[in-house]
Amino acid sequence: MPVRAVITEEKVVTTRRVRSRECTAERWDVVRRGARLVLSFDSGSNTLAGTVENTTEQRLCAIRVEVHLSTGTELRPTDRIGLPARQSTSVTLSTGGEAFESYTAHPEMSPCGDN
Repeated sequence: MPVRAVITEEKVVTTRRVRSRECTAERWDVVRRGARLVLSFDSGSNTLAGTVENTTEQRLCAIRVEVHLSTGTELRPTDRIGLPARQSTSVTLSTGGEAFESYTAHPEMSPCGDN
């Protein structure tokens, strides 16, 4: 299974081509505007599960996670939540059993006071 690592200013991402029910070691690890998103594919439940961590000393507001499958499907985003400084929360997104080869994911947030 080919592995690709991409390093930019804000993120380090290691990806492998995946298919639902066949992936075993997929891991997504991205920091965006202070929110670290770590996801892995769970073939038993056909979900992408992991955590969102606030890596800052300030509260992050209205955080949600979006995932786009290689098929063009965008999974329903998680509910928006506020996350205190240096805290984390679990996230789980169902693939609905859809087969896919890869995915991209990112945390989104709004400025505090706008949610």
